[in-house]
Amino acid sequence: MIEQFSNSIKATLYDRISSPLSSGFIISWCLWNYKFLIVLFSSMKPYDKYSELDIITSNSVIKISGWDPLGYLLSNGLAFPLISAVAFIILYPIPSEFMYKYWLKSQNKLIDARN
Repeated sequence: MIEQFSNSIKATLYDRISSPLSSGFIISWCLWNYKFLIVLFSSMKPYDKYSELDIITSNSVIKISGWDPLGYLLSNGLAFPLISAVAFIILYPIPSEFMYKYWLKSQNKLIDARN
């Protein structure tokens, strides 16, 4: 019973992570928040980490009065990575299709030349 439940959760998580939107969002989130990740995984003392993370999250495009990190969370934590992931999913197939057609034409020319 518990093993079936565990396998079900693993399968669901794999489906979610393997989708293009999820993986694109995770990659773009890491790219947008590279400073945050560097500080988070550094060997700095905890107090210094908190200070640096506070500085990083206070520098945001979106300014919301009352709590500075909220603007950072909305912009770098959600909006910009989501826009980047969607743009990648929509725009990437266009040059990819062109290059694939070019590659197929080149392969056909090579086969014709060989024959």
